[in-house]
Amino acid sequence: MSTKMSLNQPGSDAADTISIKVTGYSSVWQPCPLMHKALNAVLAGHAACRSAELAIPTAFHPMLSVKNRITYAIPAAQLLTDNNNGHADRHAGEELIRSLALFLTRILRLIHRKLHVACEKRNYLSSADRMFLREVSRCSPEGMTTVYIHTGSQPRSVLLQHTYAYIRKNNPHRVFAAALQGIDRAMRLALYKEALARIRLSTAMLAGHLEFLPSLMERKYLVHMILGQKRLTNACLQWLYRHSEEPAVRSGTLLTLAVQQLFSFAGPDHFHKARRFLAEARVLESLLESPQKIMHISMRLNTQALWFYRKGRLNVSFCKLEESYQVLLRHGLLRMYEAQGGIVCANAVKTALKCGRKTDAYMWTDRLAALAVSDPLTAIRCSRAFFKLERWSEAVDWIDISIARSAPSADLWVLRAQCYLHLEQPQQAIKDLNAAEEMAADDIRIPLLRAVAHEDNGNYTDASASIWQALRLNPRHVNAWADLARIYWLQGKRRRARTALLCGLRLEPSRADLQERLNSLA
Repeated sequence: MSTKMSLNQPGSDAADTISIKVTGYSSVWQPCPLMHKALNAVLAGHAACRSAELAIPTAFHPMLSVKNRITYAIPAAQLLTDNNNGHADRHAGEELIRSLALFLTRILRLIHRKLHVACEKRNYLSSADRMFLREVSRCSPEGMTTVYIHTGSQPRSVLLQHTYAYIRKNNPHRVFAAALQGIDRAMRLALYKEALARIRLSTAMLAGHLEFLPSLMERKYLVHMILGQKRLTNACLQWLYRHSEEPAVRSGTLLTLAVQQLFSFAGPDHFHKARRFLAEARVLESLLESPQKIMHISMRLNTQALWFYRKGRLNVSFCKLEESYQVLLRHGLLRMYEAQGGIVCANAVKTALKCGRKTDAYMWTDRLAALAVSDPLTAIRCSRAFFKLERWSEAVDWIDISIARSAPSADLWVLRAQCYLHLEQPQQAIKDLNAAEEMAADDIRIPLLRAVAHEDNGNYTDASASIWQALRLNPRHVNAWADLARIYWLQGKRRRARTALLCGLRLEPSRADLQERLNSLA
């Protein structure tokens, strides 16, 4: 493990140290016990110091204890959204871990405290907790974080035997409720691999209780789908299609199967299967009750819009998206189903731009902005929509809102830096790019954009240094060689510019623009 290890026993420098302990009992269902305990312990230390007011990002709210919720006046977080589209992508969990590590490190510096972690056994730490320790170790000064791991008295298998015995002797519904809470919390935090591990564990434990399988399988297919595991996703969907008796679950499964077909190779057979799934879902809508029925109608119309989009019938697709939005609007459910409305609006913006209907794209972006009240993913979609429309100032405002509502991510910092470059504010862009680099040091976009910012400032030396940083990450990046040649030419270093162009042409000889620039330097 790449964490700073300490030989000190727990309890040293108790007045200046926040100590937490992870045992096997705390890690059976909780997706990341170390992260939960570290966050709550550091926040409690901050509250005890009566330090400055602290803004806690919304993405961390599901990990807060009841005591910290009361202390910081934060309402209970909703674990899962009402529709399957309200989940972050598979990289959001890693970004959350990195941002949490930075957040806690800053608080520890502010209150002048150290963090001490004790763990009974190394295998009690989940993969998310291990990544969290690596990130805390990376961004904290020497000695701020110490980890002490010793051999506990009970192996993990004994703890699982106790859980099996509990299922045999007591009501398994209590075990299922605890498992489901841990799974849903992991999904809410975008820790999908942790959620999958607990789904598999609970499926094995409750194998004799078939009434629990549909709920577990529904979450399992969602996790596989978000992780991009298509074969496993289809297997779970087929199981739900055959075994689920609830109309809402069957309808959602059919819509997802239709989407899976449309994102496969779009041959005639795939379109036919998707249309059949949509027809079956429409029949099931009559068995649902409002507001769930309205939600599924909107989802079906949105999926039909995708069907026409993939067929190339963009105007019909645009009309279906309008129907999908209006059905929520007519029944006053846009606020309840904000995530679904946000997806419809974002799809409409994309379709309108594809059709060349820029006025309609503006209208749908304004609808999206009016809708983005609380859901962090809707705010992110709103910022990207304004970015596509080149409304830079409004994009910056919505990125600020997105960062406040969710865990700051490298993508958001990079997006805002691009907006600042368009707004001719290179210094602000450099600040955002430096923040992004703390979270994604291997992202080649960061040094390339920073080179543009330095070039805008007239600082050609730093611009060339940033491009060389990008080339160290990927020496075969042709555009980076082209940018380096331009910087050298601006500095009057014609020989170096020529060498950079030759390197680019060796990688991609068909680039006529590079050949033309090389001829001009001859």
